[in-house]
Amino acid sequence: MGMTFDKLKNRIRKRIAAAINARPTLPTRATHSAYPETQISDDGTWIVRFYSYEPTGWVYQGEEYDELPVDYPEPELKHPTAYAEGCAPSQNVDAWRQYYNERPQAITFIEELEGKSASHASAVKAAYRALQNRVDHYRRTS
Repeated sequence: MGMTFDKLKNRIRKRIAAAINARPTLPTRATHSAYPETQISDDGTWIVRFYSYEPTGWVYQGEEYDELPVDYPEPELKHPTAYAEGCAPSQNVDAWRQYYNERPQAITFIEELEGKSASHASAVKAAYRALQNRVDHYRRTS
């Protein structure tokens, strides 16, 4: 069975629309050292946060460090996600919870841009404009 004319017409229409309305390229690990996250509220407030792909520091026992302060060993027990949901032994769950609470935490947050617009639609545009104005700052040079 061959493709119907309507299917062919729809595929051609989609390809033409994709060519006309080129999607903006978002930063990737290969092209940028940081990635953005946007948060837009219905009242028109917006926030754009940039996070580094690599840790910029570490927090361990309430202190900030430039380098990893200790090599905190993982528990010997299987991770709770290796079991069906709700079937992991409680000692495994407790050991991994303690590990996640006590190990050094990576710092990846770099900066935050905030704004307020009249509506949700204008907030989306303003947040995207702010993102585009700042994202080239994190472009990798090589």
